[in-house]
Amino acid sequence: MRLCLTGTPVLNRPQELISQLEFLDRLNQFGGFWGFAKRFCNPKQNTYGYDFSGSDNLEELNTRLRATCYIRRRKAEVLTELPPKQRTIVPVDITNRSEYGRARTKLIAWIRENAAKDEVFLASIAHLPLDEMQAQVRERANSAAERARRAEQLVRIGKLKQLAATGKMNAVEQWVETFLESGEKLVIFAHHQTIVDELTSRFSADSISGSTSPVERQQAVDRFQDEPTRKIIVCNIRSAGVGITLTAASNVCFVELDWTPAAHDQAEDRCHRITQESSVNAWYLLADKTIDTDIYELIEAKRTIVDAATEGDGDASDFSILRELKERLTRTDRTGSARAVK
Repeated sequence: MRLCLTGTPVLNRPQELISQLEFLDRLNQFGGFWGFAKRFCNPKQNTYGYDFSGSDNLEELNTRLRATCYIRRRKAEVLTELPPKQRTIVPVDITNRSEYGRARTKLIAWIRENAAKDEVFLASIAHLPLDEMQAQVRERANSAAERARRAEQLVRIGKLKQLAATGKMNAVEQWVETFLESGEKLVIFAHHQTIVDELTSRFSADSISGSTSPVERQQAVDRFQDEPTRKIIVCNIRSAGVGITLTAASNVCFVELDWTPAAHDQAEDRCHRITQESSVNAWYLLADKTIDTDIYELIEAKRTIVDAATEGDGDASDFSILRELKERLTRTDRTGSARAVK
């Protein structure tokens, strides 16, 4: 017998289920790789080959999964003693608006320049037979230059995210100091190591990141859990978002965002676990009218897709956070927004 055990079977898209179904020897019941991809991943051919990051027929997917090999139990069904969890957006200002604006303008110009190159390439092969066209697309996608361009895209967007985080440090410090007047403890999550280091320095706190040894990691957790004077711990979302318990706090603060709803859910759940007696509040400190608000809204849209596939809740169309983010950045009428959610 083979079992797959996970709280997050889908982080982003239905494609992630393929390897799990293959391990369980159930993929053939969904038509094999291509049958599953065509029915549930809304595949599209682009300049890199076939894109399987889409989604389609999610209600059917959930129904067939449950009928075949899938049992889902939500935390509320098995840990009925846990108090509820709430998310709240806190819009904050940045102090480096001009620098951020210049960086955003450069990123938009780079995105548009590369989009134009893609259009030129597709136009140059439009006369070819379909199989030759696909071969040209695959060859280009696998070239070193294209791989480097895709990597550079993520680096450039990451730098813009980091600029937004750097610009809101003063506002974050003010908000945290006001929060600490309540006497409660707080878990702060960030992404970039420089931001983790800055927060650690500002609050003289313990921190957990990728470079933290297992021994130091456990010591930091124990101090936060056991010592009343340890009010803050600063954590990297990926490095400390799983595998530890921080129930001495019932408040979690996000200074930076990850790319998936599951990463935030897991981070929040360091406090929302067995032995937690208080309602857990997740505070999202978003730099207003920046990439922060775009990414948060897109993550919430992505959550709809994940829920549709794993829970059978709602519906969702083809969606890619990166693609949607690039489209948002290149819109000239963007104004930005922030809202509180529960």
